[in-house]
Amino acid sequence: MLSFKKNRVLWTVLPAMVLMLIMCAGYAAGAEKYPRKAVTIIVPFAPGGGVDLAARVVADFLSKEWAVPVNVVNKEGGNTVIGTLEMMKSKPDGYTVLADNPSSASFQVILPDLPYKIEDRTNLAVAVAGPMVFAVNGKSPWKSLGDVAAAAKKDPQNFKWGSLGGVSVADFGQQQFFAAAAIDLPRAKIVRFKGAGDAVMALAGGHIDFTCAGPPAVLSYVQAGTIRVIAATGPLLNLPDVKLTSDQGFPTVTALTWQGYSGPPGVPKAVVTAWEEALEKITKNPEFKTRIEKIQYTPWFLKSEPWRSRVQKEAEAARKFFRVPGK
Repeated sequence: MLSFKKNRVLWTVLPAMVLMLIMCAGYAAGAEKYPRKAVTIIVPFAPGGGVDLAARVVADFLSKEWAVPVNVVNKEGGNTVIGTLEMMKSKPDGYTVLADNPSSASFQVILPDLPYKIEDRTNLAVAVAGPMVFAVNGKSPWKSLGDVAAAAKKDPQNFKWGSLGGVSVADFGQQQFFAAAAIDLPRAKIVRFKGAGDAVMALAGGHIDFTCAGPPAVLSYVQAGTIRVIAATGPLLNLPDVKLTSDQGFPTVTALTWQGYSGPPGVPKAVVTAWEEALEKITKNPEFKTRIEKIQYTPWFLKSEPWRSRVQKEAEAARKFFRVPGK
């Protein structure tokens, strides 16, 4: 049996110990709570393109799911390096992330002297995917990829195509087509843009002849009649009559896009899990499916590690085939 003196010491120390345990437990619980403030999604392209439009739909649903603001900020230019660098230099707490796609991840492997290591980023999860489309001006006589190939081979010096900076899914798709069609690419006129929104605007205005983009960037122009979509690398929900590249004699033109979210090196596993759980829940939401399909994308959930493996495989393919125009 404890003596009175020992009991007095015990009852003096015990409350302090209990209080400390409660505080530690509360701190641990608070540390795991994410997010507790506004989240910023950096889009490394100009407004109006597929990445931008899809990110805004995802941000809206994340805001509702997390009950915090999720803001989209455009940081275009530099072959997506400007926006990616800002994300990579941010604090690894999950509050600044990148709306990632093959342009800002897989295809950057061909760029020299990057100010960061591509593989060091923290892959969070993927939310959407979709085909790429090939388009011409609404008044163009070209109705198919075959028409474009014939015209570009006949007079390459007067063939103007829109590049989204060089390292993009759109450029990859166009290079697949140019290679399959045996078009003399160095003789063609390349016009560079910061994003799909700018490129399709120029196409609608007749300033270029041909470009490739994600479906969200062209849909409103197609509805207005200023742009004609002549091919797609996958089925289009709102444009079912558009023929696939494979059905037009170009089975090697297969460029597809996806959109995931990534953070800087060192993002805690708890934050990665929070993104995985939120995006998985969102992509199963019928309302999200309806909204994302309106811009011709499809909900497509992929966890962190499978997505990282996909990026590595796409990077290897890019190293073997993809070249920055003019390099």
